Amino acid sequence: MTWIFVYTVVMLLGLLLAVGSGSLRRLPLAIDVHRLVLPRADSHRGVLPRLVRSAGVGIAVFGLIGVVLSSASQASPTTVATIATAPALAAALLFAAAGRKPRPQAVGSRQALVVRAMAPGAYGQVKLEGSGRQVVMAAQNVGDSTLPTGSIVEVVSDERSVLTVRRTDDRL
Repeated sequence: MTWIFVYTVVMLLGLLLAVGSGSLRRLPLAIDVHRLVLPRADSHRGVLPRLVRSAGVGIAVFGLIGVVLSSASQASPTTVATIATAPALAAALLFAAAGRKPRPQAVGSRQALVVRAMAPGAYGQVKLEGSGRQVVMAAQNVGDSTLPTGSIVEVVSDERSVLTVRRTDDRL
């Protein structure tokens, strides 16, 4: 068994991890920073899937560089592995950084227009406007009074996929 074969197997294993975890399919979405809608709370992926995707890319790069260096030079396997490690780690870290979505903001507005009325503690919908764009999002009323359709509310929190809102004159 030659080192070129070993590096080819490592590269294919890395590609299998990367493709199997969906990282190559999701990369264009991860780079898109113009999204206005917050992700659903239950769609947040854990650390392990992100780690597997990044490791898959790093392993694939390690194998590819190992194949290229092993076939192009007579360097020792230790030298090839050492040289291939740095770009593989860099690729994994860059892919992890590119895969992290920036924390979306609620269009930059701290106020919203109620689209669907909300009783105290109930859920409804609000329209956010900003930067020439509008987006309708789910919201929960944390105030003590009913929020009728058409009223202006304050966005208390946009930490979850459902905004937390209250009447502008209510205080918690």
